[in-house]
Amino acid sequence: PVTTIDLGQYRTVLAVGDSLMQQFVGNYRNYSAYYYPNCVFGGNVGDLGRTIEALYDTIYPRLQTILQSHNFSSAIVLGMGAWELQNPFGKDKAPFRLSLPKHMKHRYPYTHDYPGGSSDADIWQDHLETLQELILQIRRDFHNETSTGKLDIYWKTTLAMHLHVVKRDKGDAWRQIERLAYMSQSRTRRLHELQTSLMQKLGVPILDLYEASNLLAHRHRDKADAMHYDRPVNQLMISWYYPNNVNETILPPQPKKPKKM
Repeated sequence: PVTTIDLGQYRTVLAVGDSLMQQFVGNYRNYSAYYYPNCVFGGNVGDLGRTIEALYDTIYPRLQTILQSHNFSSAIVLGMGAWELQNPFGKDKAPFRLSLPKHMKHRYPYTHDYPGGSSDADIWQDHLETLQELILQIRRDFHNETSTGKLDIYWKTTLAMHLHVVKRDKGDAWRQIERLAYMSQSRTRRLHELQTSLMQKLGVPILDLYEASNLLAHRHRDKADAMHYDRPVNQLMISWYYPNNVNETILPPQPKKPKKM
């Protein structure tokens, strides 16, 4: 993508969101090998009970420490979409069950259930309102005279999900079909468009990876995963936002070798 964003200019970049964000910066559940030394992962909303309240309580002290420890510019990159797309609406663990920190003046709770289910439009509107309030609260807390350093906010888009790559012969992995059933390309694109529109309204710069990922159905991590991409793809995508930094481990996507007959 054509971009003027340069994350290499910051002393610290805190990436916060979901597993797609986690792998985007090089942090995996069993090991971490960050692609750029100034970029660290700050929290997975899924690991924190899928609440923005817990997410904000986690990143708030980290942002305070980052900005008070040095008088340099820092950035936070937000990006959420995976958890919001992989569960059916109306269930006990419905997506977008998010709530805001208690100290926020406005509150948009997602702790209620949706009797009989609810439409995408209703729930996504709640989601957008919560994201907006989260960003406005970060600005209120860290864009003020008491902040030592400068904090810029960015949004990383969700990635395309390709259900057709999932093979039914994967055995136990196929039991995750319920979550896969709601990760359609149409719903993923619609959420991407809604989130992008909100960020444009708020004046938040966007790391837009959606269209690029749309072309990478062959680069998912394995045949039972329609969501996550392999390591070289993540390395390549994040490099687009470090134009003046060199990561020698970055490799372009390689075509799969044909099977021997």
